[in-house]
Amino acid sequence: MRRSMPFLAFLLAALAIPGVARNVSAQAGGAGQEEIPRFDVFGSYGYMHSNIVVDGTTINLNGGTASFTYNWKRWVGLAGDFGVYHQSNITANAGTLTITTFQAGPRFRWRKWQRVTPFAEGLVGLGHAGGTLYTVSQTVGYPAFGTSTALVMTA
Repeated sequence: MRRSMPFLAFLLAALAIPGVARNVSAQAGGAGQEEIPRFDVFGSYGYMHSNIVVDGTTINLNGGTASFTYNWKRWVGLAGDFGVYHQSNITANAGTLTITTFQAGPRFRWRKWQRVTPFAEGLVGLGHAGGTLYTVSQTVGYPAFGTSTALVMTA
């Protein structure tokens, strides 16, 4: 039961807090063409389940993402995405972890229907891990890891 609690919490949050999407009113398209939104803005809840490599402790990070897309053409746009995930009290000495991501890339849309628009995107950017888990020594005699920045990709 204890292992299933994070999954249940995630499932309830996914059902109770749906992603919020908003099309900005500036429209693209000429006479006789279907009007498409020039910009899309999106925000959502995010959940990340992982483990600490050193000791195998599992962690559950909660946070959110926000993205902005400029629809350059009817079928392609440029998307930017920002996400932040955080958990407190990870280790015995109350370590914290915060992961921040910044990504950008193309978003391809198939605009066949008015209500549903399937899309695919490929985003590349940076992810930064910080918090006391990285800046404070977790074991006597070992130095702190130090904050870390790495390549992040989403498809």
